[in-house]
Amino acid sequence: MSAAANPRVSVLLPVYNAVASLGRAVDSVLAQTIEDLELIIVDDASRDGTPSMLADTYGREPRVRIVRLPHNQGPAHARNVALAAAGGTWIGLVDSDDAWQRDRLARLLGRADGLDAVFDNLLECNPVTGNPAGPLFPSLPGGGLTIASLLAPTAPGSRYNYGYLKPIIRHEFLRAKGIAYDERLRTSEDLLLYLVLLLEGAVTGTVDEPLYLYTVPVGRSGTASASSNTVPRDDEVGAAMTEILARYAGRADAASARAIEDRIAYLRRIRPISDFDHARRKREYGRATVLFAAHAAVRRELVDRLRRRFSRRSRQS
Repeated sequence: MSAAANPRVSVLLPVYNAVASLGRAVDSVLAQTIEDLELIIVDDASRDGTPSMLADTYGREPRVRIVRLPHNQGPAHARNVALAAAGGTWIGLVDSDDAWQRDRLARLLGRADGLDAVFDNLLECNPVTGNPAGPLFPSLPGGGLTIASLLAPTAPGSRYNYGYLKPIIRHEFLRAKGIAYDERLRTSEDLLLYLVLLLEGAVTGTVDEPLYLYTVPVGRSGTASASSNTVPRDDEVGAAMTEILARYAGRADAASARAIEDRIAYLRRIRPISDFDHARRKREYGRATVLFAAHAAVRRELVDRLRRRFSRRSRQS
């Protein structure tokens, strides 16, 4: 089936060095029960076999458009390139190591009347085996996201925050408000885009089912995903959020402004902990040791984790 000039959904897929996982992501989009879509894949100057794999496997697929960038500029830039090329009424998002349930688009579009963005839950998948481990969130807010719920460091009952969600977004809302990804960021770019959506008055809704298959960067066993390129950049995210707060001064209500300020303060506090966790996962033990010695926050966090682990074991015994 050929993609229409103005498909119902344009799906944006940035990719960098993900030849091992990319096929699963692409195939899950093309297998949707809603066929009126285009998939725009932006290869951010991959250095593995990604370019040839895309050309050989999907080069003749009429619903797939492949853009090859000459220099790596990060996922936010790649998403903006895809967004500029998109012709769909709705914008969908998928990452190269994730996938969709087959009826995901149909379920989200069925909830979309009168809304600017629709969020669904995520199904946590092991980065090594691909096996599901359950929903990332016990539930999503029934009335849609608020800035306070979006910016909470963790959602109720979860280790994660709602910035991990991958909604469908009404394209006309993005165009009318001039919203795009902040290309200075290489992490949390989705979170900040959603924050601007809400500050601009987007009406959101949720489908509280895990229709998006999310490969966690680190499994419950502590094993890192081979396709994860995420590096903590809390300072950069905090600076971008500070700029957003200044831009919307006088427009954001007091509760929203306070939620943004609280998230900025949280990012400052966790920076050494994020750096320590990343060093440990990448087996950079010398760097992890330096961070442990230099930052009391890291030592306190490790003590708290041990206490929580012993508490869980005590309850289970």
